[in-house]
Amino acid sequence: MGCGASSGIVVSDGVCDLSCLETAVESSHIEQAASHGARDLDISKNKLPAIPVGIHAISSLTKLNCSENLITELPPELCDMVNLVFLDASDNKLKKLPEKIGNLPKLQKLHLYKNDLTTLPDSIGGLVNLKEINVFNNKIIRLPLSLATIDGLEELNAADNKLKTVPNLDGLSSLTRLAIYNNNIVMMPDISGMPKLQKFEMYRNQLETMPQIPVFTELDEVNITGNRFKEIPATFGSCTSLTVFEAAKNQLTQIPSEFGMLNNLWKLMLANNELVELPPQLFGLQLKTLDLQNNQFTAVTDDFQKLKTLNILLFSNNKLSSIPGFWTSMPALKRLSIDGNPIDWNDPVNKDQHVKLVSHFSTSKDMRFVGAM
Repeated sequence: MGCGASSGIVVSDGVCDLSCLETAVESSHIEQAASHGARDLDISKNKLPAIPVGIHAISSLTKLNCSENLITELPPELCDMVNLVFLDASDNKLKKLPEKIGNLPKLQKLHLYKNDLTTLPDSIGGLVNLKEINVFNNKIIRLPLSLATIDGLEELNAADNKLKTVPNLDGLSSLTRLAIYNNNIVMMPDISGMPKLQKFEMYRNQLETMPQIPVFTELDEVNITGNRFKEIPATFGSCTSLTVFEAAKNQLTQIPSEFGMLNNLWKLMLANNELVELPPQLFGLQLKTLDLQNNQFTAVTDDFQKLKTLNILLFSNNKLSSIPGFWTSMPALKRLSIDGNPIDWNDPVNKDQHVKLVSHFSTSKDMRFVGAM
């Protein structure tokens, strides 16, 4: 069936697609799905105000997609569907979850993003096999402590809510992704109990102090942009699997020299801070993207020419008064921005370098130079 279908139902390999119906999802549809032993039921995109009566009686169901409707609550009977592995109720009008939500012993994925939830019931800790929970873009003001008891949880997305604090999640020993960006968080607990963490997304919050950072051997990406950090823990330098580190829009005055040990780091975003220099150890890395816009650099040291793999260098809106002569000889550099600096254009050396830069970056459509005199 699927989008546009209006009569009869088809269950193929256990999959029953009742999404985008031209008519309402009727009780007869649900009865037929049950009689055919449907395991995967899709009733998304139907403008449903409620879950159709009788769905809980489909004992064979392991996956239910009721997303993109107008559902305001999940019926308590839904929590009796003991074989359910995946529940997608995202993009609805849910204001709360049933207290019995923790009674789904096989549930592995719970998608609740884009709803109106303000809290999660403590019983959610009963989802002992849960691997992924996504409550992005709700109105949640607190996360239950019981989340920390789900030791098999691999992905927690609580971004774009109204959190001010985060409970102790030290029990999440299997967590690979922690996404808590776009909140109002002012305090973070210790996260050292997450040894498998790969992605740490904490940007756009109100944090001034970084939680203790242990040596995360699998940590791949960190984004702490848009907080109030004045320093970065040196222990990040021991997280040698790091490939991307984003810390723009903070109050940083220096980068730890230990970052020079991050041999896999290729993207470093440090715009909108108060930096005046980078540690020499950083110039031995194989960086491809380096964003230093809106800082306090007064000069570009010769060390920058050691960045042989650098593709993008953004230096706009600093305090540079002169242009170094080596930028045109950096072999991989394809994009350079220096606009918004107080460069002395009366200096013939600067004028000459500017002409060379314009000419150099005009040789290919893939190259771009921003820095008008």
